[in-house]
Amino acid sequence: MKNLVKRKSQVLRPYCLIMAVLVGIVIFSGCSEDEIVIQPGPSTVELSGILSHDGTPVDGALVTAYRADPPNTPVTVTDTDAAGSYTATIILGVSTHFTFDKLGYAVLNTQYRAFSENTSGLDFEVVLAADAETVIDIAFDGMGLDLADKAWLAIDVQDASGDDVAGVTITPDSSPNGGGTLNCDGTLSGGNTTADPACVSDRTGPMYLAYYDADAEITIAISGSSAISAPVRLGAVTFIVVEQ
Repeated sequence: MKNLVKRKSQVLRPYCLIMAVLVGIVIFSGCSEDEIVIQPGPSTVELSGILSHDGTPVDGALVTAYRADPPNTPVTVTDTDAAGSYTATIILGVSTHFTFDKLGYAVLNTQYRAFSENTSGLDFEVVLAADAETVIDIAFDGMGLDLADKAWLAIDVQDASGDDVAGVTITPDSSPNGGGTLNCDGTLSGGNTTADPACVSDRTGPMYLAYYDADAEITIAISGSSAISAPVRLGAVTFIVVEQ
């Protein structure tokens, strides 16, 4: 009988450990029936939205959510479906950004946000890589910059109707290696304040475009708005739309 009890105990321990992994709990100590200490895993929220290009859904794009701390820590990975829709589960209250990646399109990064509840309608627009190169060529005429060689930051500041907001100062806490606000024709303005008066027709490029020579974590002060935290990554465009 003593040997039987001993063998039963030896079987019980790995079985408990397996069950702990399956149900997502943490077990400390020896895992007998009265030694189990359970700690719940982190709560999560579900986010969803649509990825599109000029109003057309973009399917088959790789969608990755990353934690802000430590940077570049993936939380979830999924793909957009035929309707351009994605659903991702992230950790409740943890600052997170998304990356959208599909061949032929500029890789898109979003700003950091923390979510306290399930959220839908997180829709994003991507641009063709060739179109992004055209915007870069106009803004940085003669410099020969390439989308893949730099980490790009693009910002639009709009009102509730989607129109440009004039006279807004945009200041990242880590100075870019080049760039700033753009004129209505897409050329660099030489400053960091949006055009005043605002552009009255479709502009060429975003209101602000800058590049970094390496990956960075930045905080952007925008006059009239709260500061925004965002990543910039080599070969990608971090695009932020601010509504005022």
